[in-house]
Amino acid sequence: MSGYDAGRLYEETCAPLRGYFGTRLPWHEDVEDLVQDTWVRLLRRRYEQAHKGLVFTVARSVLIDHVRATKPQDAVPESVAGHERGYDAVLDRLMLEAPLAGLTDEQQTVLDLVYRQGMESPEVGTRLGITKSGVQKCKQRALRTLRRSLETGVIVDRRRMAS
Repeated sequence: MSGYDAGRLYEETCAPLRGYFGTRLPWHEDVEDLVQDTWVRLLRRRYEQAHKGLVFTVARSVLIDHVRATKPQDAVPESVAGHERGYDAVLDRLMLEAPLAGLTDEQQTVLDLVYRQGMESPEVGTRLGITKSGVQKCKQRALRTLRRSLETGVIVDRRRMAS
């Protein structure tokens, strides 16, 4: 990664990284440190071609390490702590809590029925009174919105847009 490429990539990703960390942590005093740690890891590895996807992959690793290094009672808010499979589950819930809240009620329901309860699209459609293709479109829109929110750190509130 040449100096120019690294500088340009840093400028392009610094603000989105702050958003990425800021929306995934219940505390904000560590955000700048995590952005810096992400770039330290990237520069130490001397990747030949770094890109935004790689930056956010490294950022996710930095976030995981940060959450694992903190005490559970300090790192996990009461609303997120559960009986699930440890820190990875807690981290996943922290990372998805804000983006999921920005989805419409229908999108949240569809994702819950498909991914948590393991229902097939026809079952979900029957339960919600929509077609199988309607379920699939709703699910794809929700996943696209979540992916954009996670990549950019910007949470779009679809509930206000749907009203």
